[in-house]
Amino acid sequence: MRSWGNRGAARAPSSPCSPGSTSLAGEQSMWRGEPLSDMDRDAYRLNRAAVVYQAFHLFPLLTAQENVMLPLEFKKMHKKEAVRQAKRLLQRVGLESRVCRQFPKMMSGGEQQRVAIA
Repeated sequence: MRSWGNRGAARAPSSPCSPGSTSLAGEQSMWRGEPLSDMDRDAYRLNRAAVVYQAFHLFPLLTAQENVMLPLEFKKMHKKEAVRQAKRLLQRVGLESRVCRQFPKMMSGGEQQRVAIA
């Protein structure tokens, strides 16, 4: 599911369904040949789906690095590996190491968006 439009313009996804929903207008939704109704949708959302909202929904009491580490820890990744992975992901979206230690309210909107993407 992608949405298109000019930068800064309001965009809506092309499908009204959230990731892992079971049907679209009464039709059976499939993922890689498997009906969504038969799959573990929680695992699908955790491992396959990604949604970036206009409001980035970062945890305000967690640093950028901790916000990125949280889903990795849900996947049972060891803390040391989660720290390395979070730093790598934050660097990959162009954030400096100083941002890793900042709380969301200390970041610009663009920095918050990149943390959400990481």
